[in-house]
Amino acid sequence: MKKTLYLFAFLTVILSSCANEDEFQGNLISKMKFIGSDFNDSYENHEFNLEYTDGNKLVRIIDFESDKKEFHYTGDLITKIDVWIFWNGSDLEFERSLYLEYDNEERLINIKIDEVDDGSIEQIITFDYVDDNNANYTHHYRNNLSGYGTISFNEDDVLKRLDNNWSLGQPVRKEITYNYDDKKHPYTGILGFKKLKLFNAFYGSIYYLSHNINDDYGFAPNWGTTNNVVSTTIRSGNNLENSGTISLFSYEYGNNNLPTKSNKINGGTNTQILCTYN
Repeated sequence: MKKTLYLFAFLTVILSSCANEDEFQGNLISKMKFIGSDFNDSYENHEFNLEYTDGNKLVRIIDFESDKKEFHYTGDLITKIDVWIFWNGSDLEFERSLYLEYDNEERLINIKIDEVDDGSIEQIITFDYVDDNNANYTHHYRNNLSGYGTISFNEDDVLKRLDNNWSLGQPVRKEITYNYDDKKHPYTGILGFKKLKLFNAFYGSIYYLSHNINDDYGFAPNWGTTNNVVSTTIRSGNNLENSGTISLFSYEYGNNNLPTKSNKINGGTNTQILCTYN
């Protein structure tokens, strides 16, 4: 069964994949546990385990009750992500492959998505950089334009996203603004994720590649590549006249200023993500 794609966020990168593993001690996230009613049945109270090779190259993220994601590198860049879904606790079904392409400045320019494992491309997201802090994007599904917009960012994180998606033949506008703390993102130390800033902004997080979780509210640690989101504000309407939904998040930090717990602190729910590091 295909599910709605919400992908989705990441961190400061350690540059050398050949470094001694001691260099990454305490910085590499090894496990995440999702707790609370904001997660659907595929994630609530589930634990995701992260596996590495060559120090800080991410090999896979796996939850034996839910899904598996495998990561492929070309040099220091993540260029392919394969996603499978577990059925009945054991049977694996292919969900999708994502191909990530970069320009000669190692900026992400294309996300191509194969949903049927036959080499065909059903979705393409293209980023066109206006300058060092802004990019335009287009999203095509089966050769039809399904959305377009702009993304504003700094060296560390995405600051704002303006979407124009289609509904009944007309574009629907939505603006999302993000604010961050000054601490490290949980993915700090994973090679290549600093380059996925716009990937995370568009989709939320690699943890949600195949499941329908509302990424607009950015439940941490979805957004960012260097810091952790502390609030998001959404406005919508043709003139962005509908004032926003605000989501607030707090953190508990451990060694090296890395969060050990993320809390959603509004909306009347008890929603948390617990992080463990090597």
